[in-house]
Amino acid sequence: MALLELRGLNTADLTYGHLLGVSVLRVRPVAGKQSPPDSRLLRTLLREMTYTIWCIRCEWAIGRSGDMTRLVSEREAVARLLWRLNTCLRADVARTHRLSGRHAVPLPMILGTWRGLLVAPRPLPEDWRLVKEVLVGTPEQLTRHGVG
Repeated sequence: MALLELRGLNTADLTYGHLLGVSVLRVRPVAGKQSPPDSRLLRTLLREMTYTIWCIRCEWAIGRSGDMTRLVSEREAVARLLWRLNTCLRADVARTHRLSGRHAVPLPMILGTWRGLLVAPRPLPEDWRLVKEVLVGTPEQLTRHGVG
């Protein structure tokens, strides 16, 4: 949950019930101010982490016959999660296009959702949507797990 901690979101109180109700989950307002981008980030990360864990568990139980010697490494699990998050990032960028019509997500919502979580080889402009080398994560996470 390091990505959530980068944004100062407290994850200590999360339970299994939060995972089941992730679609209606909201971040508690700080000083009476709601933060829809933070709530959106929390929902996205929890949904993608849960799905990634489920996929890895199914692959191990079915594809590897539950063999304890053939577990997925932490590095591979993190790489899969980051791949899924980057897919979400690319989908969000596509949703800001005017051709998305009524399904378009406002640009400030997208920029606010991913604020502080993006990694690029050079400093990012204010509107980073057209930069191709943008990835979700932190340089420390990527190098620590040998990803990227």
